[in-house]
Amino acid sequence: MKKKEIYEHLADIYLSSPKKKKAKSAYSIKIDKNTLFVSLATIAVFIVFISVIRTPRGVSSLALVVQPQAVKINYDLGVIKKEVYSLDLTNMDLSRFRAVSFAVRKSNPGDDVHLKLEMNSSFREVSEVYISGLKDKWQEFHIFFRDFKGISDWSRLTRISFVVEEWNTREKKGVVYIDDIKFLR
Repeated sequence: MKKKEIYEHLADIYLSSPKKKKAKSAYSIKIDKNTLFVSLATIAVFIVFISVIRTPRGVSSLALVVQPQAVKINYDLGVIKKEVYSLDLTNMDLSRFRAVSFAVRKSNPGDDVHLKLEMNSSFREVSEVYISGLKDKWQEFHIFFRDFKGISDWSRLTRISFVVEEWNTREKKGVVYIDDIKFLR
């Protein structure tokens, strides 16, 4: 080391602020704004790509998830005639959507359960679709809105209900699980 370098080093030590200098990391990363923007945009596109759901033909992958957690309909039809699980939609505008999707499974493999899916609008329109062939393994169902013949205006839906009725089951006791209720575009 030369004298000049030594003097500059000592001057830097004694004349600089008393804060301790941080040691430089061996792995310092410098990211400019453009690189950061491109990286975040790539991550966002990847997340959208990963979250694409398999849907039937004519329905895009955009979905409005209404009930992300599994619901248990525990029915004992010896006492009552039907068991209902309803979701309040509070005048939800579903005019841009084309189908409802959900997963279902029953607890008893020997039971023959038919599930009624009912939609209500604020215009006092009610329509239902029956789902048969429920299994004791998870199945995903996609029901198009055109199958609900009694509803003409989808701009103000008030309720979606899943109903197990006495006359539509072989066994009078059982459990039906419903999961991942969503509306699809």
